[in-house]
Amino acid sequence: MKRALINKAIFLLLVLLPAAVFAGKEGKYPVADIPSELIEKANAVIRNREVTFELKNIKDALKKETIVITVLTKEGLKFAQFSDWYDRFRQIRRIDGKVYDSDGNLVKKIKKDDIQDYTGN
Repeated sequence: MKRALINKAIFLLLVLLPAAVFAGKEGKYPVADIPSELIEKANAVIRNREVTFELKNIKDALKKETIVITVLTKEGLKFAQFSDWYDRFRQIRRIDGKVYDSDGNLVKKIKKDDIQDYTGN
């Protein structure tokens, strides 16, 4: 069974540290909006996570996952990754990713070349 490990622009997050924001959907997520008690000893903060599952018919279903993570330190980079698995019964059809700065402004859209696929064998 193959596994997909997706590293989303870690090289760019290094440049934007300590306040890079990784987001999977449009929206502003400025670091200033995070309560200070969450930032105090954190390496990263999960700002939003949504998972929806749509059953289209008996043979077809669609899972959508959105994760918004603010990376605060170099150690927090390990949280700026997405991984999922696939096989002949389950496909990954599309992956979108974006990198935002500390004010919530779009810095980069993740390209196909930024995504890595690894075998799970």
